[in-house]
Amino acid sequence: MEKNMIALLVAVLILACLNLSAQGEFVVFDGKDAVKGQTWADPKDSVAFGLSTVKPCTGKSSHLDLNAKWSNWWAGGGWNWHGWYDTDASPGDDISSYDDLSLSICLYSGSIKDLWIQLVDTANKSTSMIKLKESGTADSFGAEYKTVAIPLSKFDMTGFNKKNVWGINFGIIPQTQAGECRIFIGKIEFLKKLPAPIPVSVPASVPAVK
Repeated sequence: MEKNMIALLVAVLILACLNLSAQGEFVVFDGKDAVKGQTWADPKDSVAFGLSTVKPCTGKSSHLDLNAKWSNWWAGGGWNWHGWYDTDASPGDDISSYDDLSLSICLYSGSIKDLWIQLVDTANKSTSMIKLKESGTADSFGAEYKTVAIPLSKFDMTGFNKKNVWGINFGIIPQTQAGECRIFIGKIEFLKKLPAPIPVSVPASVPAVK
């Protein structure tokens, strides 16, 4: 009996460890551990995009800061978490086993009609653009962080290499021809829909060892 109970307890511990160790996310920016990379912004004379440590939105201490002004219906930028390094020395990442792209977004100031997102591979080929509000991914943008998840199946990936990805682009869709806004991005990650955890049960009582 004693050996059986020891074996049962060992099995329970192993199953619990398997559940805890299941990895369902790949973080490419979080303002803390994953912060390496480079940005681009356009128009260059009126848009700045980079790492910021100001604390305008709740819940984050460091974020990507898209500070934009526009005069002709366009402003945007991008984050390359490999920094456009030589693709032979620093290849992109394989996202083919992931299901969703998740982002934490805060519209600190200004107003926009929508925000589009697209992914970029190491050949600088892009997926289609997903408009967050139009697609139903986000219902609104506000001054506190909101996490949105975009199913990767929504992107048209024709000609795109999802086994070699290194960047993400953001495009502002303005309300008016000229305007300005400031958007903070606190986290960018790819998520897997993991299978349900393995049930773990422990006997209500353990017989006394004689």
